[in-house]
Amino acid sequence: MSRVVVRFILNGQCVATKPLNSQDKLKTAREKIKEKMSDSQHFLTKDGDIIDKNDEECFTVGDVIDEKRVINIKGIEDKKEVRIKINDKIITTIEMDTKTPLSDVRKIVQNIPDSAYFYTLDNDKIERNTEEEFI
Repeated sequence: MSRVVVRFILNGQCVATKPLNSQDKLKTAREKIKEKMSDSQHFLTKDGDIIDKNDEECFTVGDVIDEKRVINIKGIEDKKEVRIKINDKIITTIEMDTKTPLSDVRKIVQNIPDSAYFYTLDNDKIERNTEEEFI
């Protein structure tokens, strides 16, 4: 187990520098820089693939650190996970850009019946002719 000083890079900027063991889990690394890394930001593999937050226990610092002792982070704050329910039953879950209008959700998710309506978080019904206004 080797001890290394790791730089965490987000969008080309160093957001933190921490001493870690190469065998530390990424979950441990996230906890050490929690004030600098939001839940919507993810570690990247050496190949640049996003590591799901739920999989951080499966990866070690040594798995993702590059030769410059850098761990890359990517923010995906402009996307949200959306659960589509019909009659209180989830029919699908999709990841959407937060600027996507509801009318586009109908086009993306093919099995939403024409008779179905969207609702706000306050449980107010959104009329079909106003779906373009809601993001």
